[in-house]
Amino acid sequence: MAISPAGDRTASLHGKIIRIYDLETGEILYTVDKYPRAQETFVLCQETEVFVRSRNLPKHRAIEIWQAGELRHTSLGHEGEITALVISPDSQVIATGSADTTIKIWNLETGKLICTFGSHLTWGSHKGGIASLAFSPIAQTLALQQF
Repeated sequence: MAISPAGDRTASLHGKIIRIYDLETGEILYTVDKYPRAQETFVLCQETEVFVRSRNLPKHRAIEIWQAGELRHTSLGHEGEITALVISPDSQVIATGSADTTIKIWNLETGKLICTFGSHLTWGSHKGGIASLAFSPIAQTLALQQF
């Protein structure tokens, strides 16, 4: 389950369908099919109808950027399971963390990879996979928790 930062929308899994609701009206805004046998996580964007999900299959890991129920971009890049997913407060970038010990920063509008941080490029030098990520309120700092 996910809730938008503004608290006006929610996304939740119902069987094989992810439903995105308007919390004020209770209306279903759109639905997205869940992939069979895939582990998925998802987040909602601050002000727009953007929904981002990670999709983990044994040999295929991706993030998908959806807008108003339409798939806009599918981005590949992690070698291990995507274990963390967060959208910046300014809705400009997505950060993903993985069991492969990398953090990737993606452009939310285009789905393009901006940069990759490995364990040798982060302050404090992490050694394990990424369990969670969080942006500071002004999106200038990205914090991580490792396994």
